[in-house]
Amino acid sequence: TALRRAARLRVAGDFPPGEPRPPELKQGTAIAIGGGGMPEGILRRFVDLAGGAEASIVVLPTANPDPLPRRDRFADLLREMGAGKVTVLPERTRDVVEGEEYLATLREATGIWFGGGRQWRFVDAYLHTKALPLMHDVLARGGVVMGSSAGASIQAEYLARGNPLGNLDIMAEGYEQGLSFLPGIAIDQHFAQRQRFADMSSLVKKYPQLLGIGIDEATALVVQGRIGEVTGRGSVHFFDVGKPVAEGQSGYESVPSGGRYDLVDRQVLDRGNEAGSN
Repeated sequence: TALRRAARLRVAGDFPPGEPRPPELKQGTAIAIGGGGMPEGILRRFVDLAGGAEASIVVLPTANPDPLPRRDRFADLLREMGAGKVTVLPERTRDVVEGEEYLATLREATGIWFGGGRQWRFVDAYLHTKALPLMHDVLARGGVVMGSSAGASIQAEYLARGNPLGNLDIMAEGYEQGLSFLPGIAIDQHFAQRQRFADMSSLVKKYPQLLGIGIDEATALVVQGRIGEVTGRGSVHFFDVGKPVAEGQSGYESVPSGGRYDLVDRQVLDRGNEAGSN
């Protein structure tokens, strides 16, 4: 499957594009969480952005291995927080994903949750299907997409750690294409906790046109427009090989909770609760 995907990308043209679209949302909100727990208040924010009592939220446990549990705990949490309608779409086969029931649910969605697990399962289920444009429409209507761990990485144009054979390789031919809610970006998670700095450095060195983003556990990057806001216990780390690096410094900038980053200009706007440049 990876070889077939790699061949398809080569026929279609270079990926990632040499000059990707700017990572800017015209409408809506994208929230990427680094796994390892939820930042305080992020679930409430997600439900509110989706419309609260008027929300229609889709929960995708797609990245989990089989067998999937009959009851989805995250969906129950959203209902307890007052979300008007919560629908779990657990299937991964193309005939179901492109069936009228799934497509109709996505057409009315105001929010989508991408669960954790292995991000390659999202690729196999949704890339190049009729469902994917409907997911993008959620943002175009002013809705929200949110995901943690695998559900964070899949939101980027470049998919980090997509190898179905293991999660140690940050680049895996055939599984490099994410769902592209955030173009021109690669997102990795569990970042400082698993010491993934060198991996992201190698990715942006190979693809300098990309902005690399590493998100710590229990930490979120909330993107509206071109601005990413950091919230949670840790930091978000931004890798831009186009910036000069002074001797003795690392090639990234770390922004803690409360900080903001301009994804288009690739610059820190606010360092939040503490100094975080490296």
